[in-house]
Order: sequence, then structure tokens, then C-alpha cells
Amino acid sequence: MLRELQPDGIDGNEYLKLKREEQALGGYPEQLQAARVTLEKLRDERTDLLAAAADARATRIRNLKAAAKKVRRALPATLQATLHDGADRTPLTDLIRSLGGRFDLIRAAIDTADTLSVAAFASVCRSGANKIREVYPNVTIKQAGELASAGEGVFMEMEELEFPLTTDLQLNVGSKDSPIWRSLDHLSTGQRATALLLLLLKRGAGPLLIDQPEDDLDNRFINADIVPQLREKTGRQIIFSSHNANIPVLGDADQLVVLQAEDNGSEVIGKIAPGGLGSIDHPELEGWVEELLEGGRDAFNSRRYMYGF
Repeated sequence: MLRELQPDGIDGNEYLKLKREEQALGGYPEQLQAARVTLEKLRDERTDLLAAAADARATRIRNLKAAAKKVRRALPATLQATLHDGADRTPLTDLIRSLGGRFDLIRAAIDTADTLSVAAFASVCRSGANKIREVYPNVTIKQAGELASAGEGVFMEMEELEFPLTTDLQLNVGSKDSPIWRSLDHLSTGQRATALLLLLLKRGAGPLLIDQPEDDLDNRFINADIVPQLREKTGRQIIFSSHNANIPVLGDADQLVVLQAEDNGSEVIGKIAPGGLGSIDHPELEGWVEELLEGGRDAFNSRRYMYGF
């Protein structure tokens, strides 16, 4: 055979090399078929995992929406919570930015879309540049083509992304009849602390220890929102460390503990004052409340006179 090939100018050694490679490839079709079966199995498993992740996310969303409804029912016209799904699309825009190239129009289309799911977006990308431009007409053919050619690995990575769930907590800074709702980001420190404290008072059944809330809370919110929650007497133990008379007096405290600082030489410690333990209607406790929390009898009487009590 080599002699027959020689007149045609074919290298015999090259021919033998190719024949050996052909023989070596003889077993590959079976391996290829086995790999295709494994690949299809893995694809099915991945599809099932993505579906399970979507179901878990849907369950989490339902639970959070139910919790938001509980907040509105528990604190009507005072506090409300709203769940936002997909408002923050940073994970997807960051992935596209990491591909390099100019994808500014695509990122803008992602940010401004009314609704968007990563699975649907990956499906559009797989369908090619024309489909991308059909769904997002402001995207140029060049950017659409570069994204469509990113490859299956990128599209699979898109499908596995998850947009963070965000909650908007709003406090009514107006009146019950004319509410003015403001998000936490637009509240003062005292208003923000009020919103969080109201949630704490409604959440859980275990003891709650709060240290000097008047440092952060506005008196208006203490009287209008915090005190009514305390007077409900839900059976939960709530302990306040406070210099504000409104909390124990208007909140109808079950027990007062008056502490005094004492220097024992090595450190300053707190100890219960004489007659400083008992219910709020105890005569000695009334004196402590008057002295420590109201600033003394003269200060109390002056305010009573000025306010026309």
C-alpha cells in the first residue's frame, strides 16, 4: 500500500500515523454515548434542584408576606412592612459586568424592567441576539450579539442567581387619622428606634430587657405607641432601665426597683435604695418616682401649674 501511495506523493509515515490514530479512536463512540447519558441525567438533576430552590424561595416569600400582614394587624396606623421581591438586581448586573465588554444598555434594561426573573432572562439570552433585542429593544445589536455568544456556562450561572428579598419598614409620623408613612432610611434616630422597639414588643414571648430607651425615643412616640403596648399586659416579662417617668407610671409597671450608686472603694456598684422595691402605688415608691423621675415635688408642681393641670 505504501508503494502504491508513493507515486501520488503521499508520505507513508504520515499515513501510518493516521491509521494508528484511527484505531485509537475506535472505542470512543461508546464512551461518547455513555457521556451523553450521564450529561442528560445531570441536566435533569439540575432542573429538579432549580425547581426545588424556586419552591423554597416561594415558601420564604409567603412566610415573609404573612409576617408583614401580622405587623400591619398588630400595629394598625402605626407601623407597616412591605416585601419587595426582585427590586435589587445587582447579582445579575454584576455577573454581566464581569464578562467584560460594553453591556451598559443591557444592564440599564435589567434595572428598568417592570418584572424580571433570572430563568426567563437566561432563556432569552439562549435564544440569540434577535430575541434579546425583541424583548429589550433599546439594546444595540452589537451588545445583544456579545451577550448571546457568552456561552451556556454563563447562562447556567444566570439561572442559579437569586435576587435578594428586601423589606421596607415604614413608621407613621403623622396622626392616626392622617397618616404620613416614612421608610426607616428617612426617619430620625429616635423614630427608627421607635419602629424597631414596637416590633420587638410584638415579637416573641421571652423576657425583653431594654436599657434607657428615652435616649433614642421621642416622648411623643413613647406616650402614643410604646406605653399602650406595655399596658396590654400580655404576660411577657419586660424590664426597662429608665429615667423617664412615663414608662413606669403610664405603662403601669408591676414592680419598680430604685437603684443607687455606691462606691465600695474598688468600684462603683448599684444597690437597691431603701424602700426602693415594690409596686408603683407604694407610698415610698411614689416618693422615689416623684424625686428621681419627675425632678422633685417642686418641679412637678411647677409643670402642673404651667400646663394648667
